[in-house]
Amino acid sequence: MCQAIEEQTAPDYAPTLGAIAEEPQAVAARLDMIDTAPSTRLTLATITQQVREEVERLAETRAKQAQAAREGVETGHETLAQVAYLERRAQLDRGMFWALAAGWH
Repeated sequence: MCQAIEEQTAPDYAPTLGAIAEEPQAVAARLDMIDTAPSTRLTLATITQQVREEVERLAETRAKQAQAAREGVETGHETLAQVAYLERRAQLDRGMFWALAAGWH
């Protein structure tokens, strides 16, 4: 019986042990990646500051857009007023032309 036990070969645990040895390395690599991520260095104060800065930037952008829109409307009003003036002037000029033309006959 001893000889039968001695003749048996032990299973090869090398692949299993190799996989077990690789797992902590993979976990360490993931933890290093997490540790070096910029978000892990954020604090409530820095997040709050970043949010405030973004809100201010958006407000400034909106204010600039509103100002540009106002200026566009004002320019449009000025252009329309100029067109109306020129149209009225043209009507008066035509009226004067026809009055003068009628007086020369």
